[in-house]
Amino acid sequence: MRVTLELLRKRAEHNDGQLLTLREIGLHQQGLEKIELIGQLCRRLQILYLQGNVICKIENLHRLKELEHLNLALNNVTKELHLLGNPCTSWQGYRAYVLALLPQLHSLDGKVVSASERISARQRLQQLSEDLRSELAQQGLDMDAECAVEDDSLADMDVIPETGHVDDRGEMVRPWCPATRLLDQRETDAENARAEAAKLAGMRGRAADSVNQAPPRRSDFPPLQEGNQVMQCNESKWDFELRERDDGSAVELEVAIGPGTDASQVKADVQPLLVRLLIKGRLLQLELPREVSPDSAAAVRSAASSRLVVTMPVAALPSGRSAPSNPVGRGPSESTLKNGRKAAQGVQSLGCSQQASLANVIPKLNAEVLALDADDDSIPDL
Repeated sequence: MRVTLELLRKRAEHNDGQLLTLREIGLHQQGLEKIELIGQLCRRLQILYLQGNVICKIENLHRLKELEHLNLALNNVTKELHLLGNPCTSWQGYRAYVLALLPQLHSLDGKVVSASERISARQRLQQLSEDLRSELAQQGLDMDAECAVEDDSLADMDVIPETGHVDDRGEMVRPWCPATRLLDQRETDAENARAEAAKLAGMRGRAADSVNQAPPRRSDFPPLQEGNQVMQCNESKWDFELRERDDGSAVELEVAIGPGTDASQVKADVQPLLVRLLIKGRLLQLELPREVSPDSAAAVRSAASSRLVVTMPVAALPSGRSAPSNPVGRGPSESTLKNGRKAAQGVQSLGCSQQASLANVIPKLNAEVLALDADDDSIPDL
């Protein structure tokens, strides 16, 4: 991963994304391979956290004249090395050989490296390499094949050669070195990018499916035909309550249509055993527990609570005839919400009442619900 302007601004959110005045920035565990752009864009930086990356070389920091703290722990830059207990320490020239190959070391096996020791090691490197090759050859080992030493140009390589091998269990085994750390980081970045792309594709697919599955908005109520089952539904899952008055004189439907719903977006249709609302083109259609008188129905919208209340007086029946009853809250198409209100979930089948055939019901009144300015505004009878 590279240092980019977008990354620097994102990590400078505590300074409102301003880089010229930035004093501290954390770029740890970002998978960075190279130090770049920071010296050009963040000139006043005092604290820089770069630990946990795969940086191979300390560079491009000479412009940071005010830098006081730099953390490069757990990178491919080594300043302190401990080899005690490693079999390589049994070779008499190991310390000078390591110092010659890793001139950036400040300490080896807990002992500080002096300038004279580093110079002496570089002068002996050719002879030490020949001695080591000779000893390994006597043991039947090829030094070039067994150990490849990477340099600081790794971050500039688009493709890092594979130095690992597949073991008996079919697993990739790699030596622990700067090249393999860089290779592991690039593979992790690629896997994360694939996972993020798959996640975004899934989200787009679900959003498209949701749009495709959503029914088109209705311009009017669906027609009612005799002999067909009436479907009870709540297309937008409006929060509503259907109840009878305590004295049994009327049935009331209260719907939370929301403050963003204009009165012109609501239509009402009351039938003797059915009430329908068309809110923003979405149908709310419910069976009534008692037969009502459509001509006497009325609707009131509260401007304060943005709730619509449809009041439907129970129909006066001839002597000796009882009104059909379906107690509210006990129908198979209703379910209790957490707030205690009733909400029809989806669409369910509902048969017509035998005592009020749809062929004989009063024609529907597609009256638009009008909202006035008062808190409880009376709406003309439906």
